[in-house]
Amino acid sequence: MRIHCSRRNFYISRTILMFFFLLLVRLIANYLIPINDTTEARYAEIARKMLETHNWVTPMIDYGKPFLAKPPLSFWLTTLSMKVFGVNAFAARLPALLLSIGILLLVARIASTSTYRNIRSTATLILASCIFFFINAGAVMTDASLLFTLTLTMVGFWLGVIEKKIIWGYLFFVGLGLGLIAKGLPAVVFPIVSIGAWIFQFNQWKAVWQRLPWFTGCLLTCLIAIPWYWMAELKNPGFLHYFIIGEHIQRFLDPSWQGDKYGYVHAVPKGTIWIYFLAGVFPWIIPLIDTGVHNRKQWAEVYRNNLPWCSYLLYWMVVPLVFFTLASNIIYPYAFPALPPFSLLFASLIVQINDQKRERFQYWAIVTGIVFSMVVGLFVFKPSLVAKSQLPLISVWKNQDLAPNSHLIYWFATPIDSAQFYSSGKTLATLSDQQLLDWLKNEKTPYLVTKSDIPKKLPLEIVDKLHPIYVLQNGKSDFTLYKVDHDLRQTS
Repeated sequence: MRIHCSRRNFYISRTILMFFFLLLVRLIANYLIPINDTTEARYAEIARKMLETHNWVTPMIDYGKPFLAKPPLSFWLTTLSMKVFGVNAFAARLPALLLSIGILLLVARIASTSTYRNIRSTATLILASCIFFFINAGAVMTDASLLFTLTLTMVGFWLGVIEKKIIWGYLFFVGLGLGLIAKGLPAVVFPIVSIGAWIFQFNQWKAVWQRLPWFTGCLLTCLIAIPWYWMAELKNPGFLHYFIIGEHIQRFLDPSWQGDKYGYVHAVPKGTIWIYFLAGVFPWIIPLIDTGVHNRKQWAEVYRNNLPWCSYLLYWMVVPLVFFTLASNIIYPYAFPALPPFSLLFASLIVQINDQKRERFQYWAIVTGIVFSMVVGLFVFKPSLVAKSQLPLISVWKNQDLAPNSHLIYWFATPIDSAQFYSSGKTLATLSDQQLLDWLKNEKTPYLVTKSDIPKKLPLEIVDKLHPIYVLQNGKSDFTLYKVDHDLRQTS
């Protein structure tokens, strides 16, 4: 008995050390890795503009240009973080990290309802070390907000119905309301379909009706979500049609949809979501295959003996994946909602395996931390190989002897988001010869950025007045920062 307790304590202590290792790597990465183009820089810049303009209703992708593709919850959180900690990469990523920690706590709480020993520590460690979850904990995107609200909804329902905890019943409805302003309809559709399937299978209609505060809960959901949608439609007529019909239906079912105002179609073969999911649970896909081959009978026994619990997790995990199976316009974050239930379901299975094998599986969690430590090293020592950020170039420009209110001009069709973020909105972009000449003449200290192979294509009156001062190697593209002669302002 003493040996058994000692082994269990050692298992838990080792799990805690692994958590701290993963957290340390994530914190270092959040601090050292610059905001990268395109998605992360876009969302960070939207939040920065919200902080600058004090417009909390309509997110802006550029000054005067609304961004209506996503609700504002993640932008609000990022804006508040930057208001407190300043406009920098760490502050922009902090909400995603805190939300991810919240998700781990919710997973630990629902795991505590299971009779399995060590399931809380095992499930949270699996989730924390899933590569997609680890990435999501340090990315300026809307997915951390969505994943938190989905997890809150599913955990709130289970604890409200199974444990009869009224506060968790209310949190179920809070999760739905927050989900609507985090991502939109998927935050309601996924839980309702998953929960509906579970209720139907186990005939829990009466229990669900009696144990959840339906009237006040639905009212709470509406009070959380409706005000922003109403104000957004008032300020941006047509928003509801674009957001509900276009962003929620047409973008997934119609590969040729031309209504995307803010990005481009990510056309992939149907069923790609399952590849994303398997990639997202790395490194646990390896022990998953191992246990699937060698412990099939134990899997079946565990599932049969805990049918309501395992079925709930299975529906929670599979419904989003099935939903996106027929979609042709998806990206890898669409697999994120399946990660928390996967960690709980897989933990429920592996805690039944013999102690030695389970403890060996524990070491897989370190793989994610090691891999990401190497990624951080590349960003620090070989940024040209991996970084997609204008931070080094903007830093060089800021260190020049600039006149007040100077702008950095890019020979590009649209502003580069990371440049906007790190320059505090002081970059301009154009491909018009006349516009470029006008802007350069209006600058007291004119500077220009182009891709390194472009200068010969610029207007002739500019080419001879360019003096390169810095070259940024940024992935496959090189960007050159030029100082422009002052006498350009005198030319007609």
